[in-house]
Amino acid sequence: MEYVQLVLIVLIGGGIIVAANYSGRNQAVAALVLTSLAFMNVLTILVALTLPFVAADEVESVWAGAGVLALTGAIGMLLLLEPIRRAISNWFPPRSELQSEASFVPSAELSTPTYPPMMSDGELITLQPQSTPASASHAPSITNGQPKSTELLGFDPRSLVHTVALVFCVYVFGNQLASFVLGGGLAGLAEEVEITAGTLIANFIPLLILPLLGVGLFVRRSWPQVLDRLG
Repeated sequence: MEYVQLVLIVLIGGGIIVAANYSGRNQAVAALVLTSLAFMNVLTILVALTLPFVAADEVESVWAGAGVLALTGAIGMLLLLEPIRRAISNWFPPRSELQSEASFVPSAELSTPTYPPMMSDGELITLQPQSTPASASHAPSITNGQPKSTELLGFDPRSLVHTVALVFCVYVFGNQLASFVLGGGLAGLAEEVEITAGTLIANFIPLLILPLLGVGLFVRRSWPQVLDRLG
């Protein structure tokens, strides 16, 4: 069962992420991504509403878990609205680029290259630090048309890729919390959950594949650019 869930997560999540990377070129694809996210949110809320009525026991924990799932779907739905994303964009670090280090340039031009640097009359030239102009220090560093991984890109509320990533983060946290509550807390999980190599692999593979697709592997970036972007 865990392998079926793994395949579904990778196929569905990966498909949405790849489509989001294509959305900048095709508005129909963007609409399809938003529709898919909205359907996922509605389905989550419906499951949460029906869960207490189909569960046989542990009524209190079931209601609590259903509440967590419903809240997850509701937050995911709200994040599809651009005004909401704009409102929370200030919660994230702002876009910034690395400041260029101070460069050292000679205070006078050299007539003949010598070492130590000397003018034609034999006077030594002192090297003085000269700060890079503000307009240059704040210019983004570009490698093959993509920002370097050392830059903080921040959160762009207009980006569909950022929106998908944010919604998926909400679902990862909400799913973990709901599983914890439905499992009866730490005591319940310790008794019922058996950690195997397959379980670890099932949790590891999506965390490896989805970020690679999220930064646009083979869609917006080549493999070297992906490595640079992810650091």
